Amino acid sequence: MAAADMTDEEWVGRWGLQRGGTVGVDDHLTMVLYDDNTLRPPLPEQVLEYNEPTPGYCCPLTANTYGIEFERFHIRDMSDQDNPSGGAILFEVAKDPNMPKLDNSTIPPSMEDQVRCICYDFGDAFLELSTIGTTLTFSVGDNEMPNFRMIERFYFRDQLIRSFDFQFGFGIPNSTNTWEVRACARGDARKGL
Repeated sequence: MAAADMTDEEWVGRWGLQRGGTVGVDDHLTMVLYDDNTLRPPLPEQVLEYNEPTPGYCCPLTANTYGIEFERFHIRDMSDQDNPSGGAILFEVAKDPNMPKLDNSTIPPSMEDQVRCICYDFGDAFLELSTIGTTLTFSVGDNEMPNFRMIERFYFRDQLIRSFDFQFGFGIPNSTNTWEVRACARGDARKGL
């Protein structure tokens, strides 16, 4: 059954998830796993089994106990083999360096989407690129982070086309870190799109 043909309860329940308790306030933000009558975020192994986008975030902003802040992210065309530093920047977003750190507990649940959602449209030409590079700059808060793992799943028309499982390892307290990835498009990932 296609997601568009499902009720909200079927759509959310597809992954064993349920929405937050306050309708109209946190119902679209606090996707949590219901297991043995306890509420908690899904495990990474479960996220890696998802084959289509979830209908919302899997945890609230207040789950960010390590104070991770995404400072900058950009995507660039890396198709030109003769230009190892990369080509045109296709997308870039950066936090204002003069902006103070946000205290996630002060953000009303109804505003969380505005803080954590980035929308972009690359257009059809993006699918023709053979190689792209992404650079993520993030900072760690006051506490050491023993193991930072980030899972990225890319979908097009509800079809998984790429999946990345990044293990950053130990995060030094009060540090700023940069992670760069170069990804080559697989021919089969573009078929039928």
